[in-house]
Amino acid sequence: MLMSVMGKRALRAAEVFLGLALISIAGPAAAQDAPRSGTFEALWSLKGTAQELELGAGRKTSTFRHTGTITFRNAEGLVGTALASCLGLGDTAKGDVGRCVWVLEGGDRIFSELSGQLAPGPESGTVRGNFVGGTGRFQQISGSYELDWVVRPTGEPGAFRAQTVRMSGSWKAP
Repeated sequence: MLMSVMGKRALRAAEVFLGLALISIAGPAAAQDAPRSGTFEALWSLKGTAQELELGAGRKTSTFRHTGTITFRNAEGLVGTALASCLGLGDTAKGDVGRCVWVLEGGDRIFSELSGQLAPGPESGTVRGNFVGGTGRFQQISGSYELDWVVRPTGEPGAFRAQTVRMSGSWKAP
């Protein structure tokens, strides 16, 4: 039962933090008081795998998948977490694209599209994300985020770990 109470507090913090609490744990009446927009900072730690193909002199393409945990903080200091899963395609000539699903406690999901330096490589870079919807309370979320990350190989072929050094964004819920 203690875990259940702690889980509800973590969910509420995540919802308020992202302003996604269209209906709070307290019930529909509290939804009127829920924030409808805001900003956040976050830390994203992840691990993943990538496969690479050579496409001629100086050009490579890769597919990658990574999973990890995002810990959010808003201006009021509220903290929440989400589990994130992403798939992507990298191309040294055309750029990188990816899609992510963030799963919050309780099962609601937030979807985002990514672009920038996504594929693991010797140079880490800036990634931009756009919220494109979700499920449940997050069905109509919009907004964007940006992050810089550092990627390190694990020693296993194709495996890597990464962590953001900066991540921030803004959101809006109708």
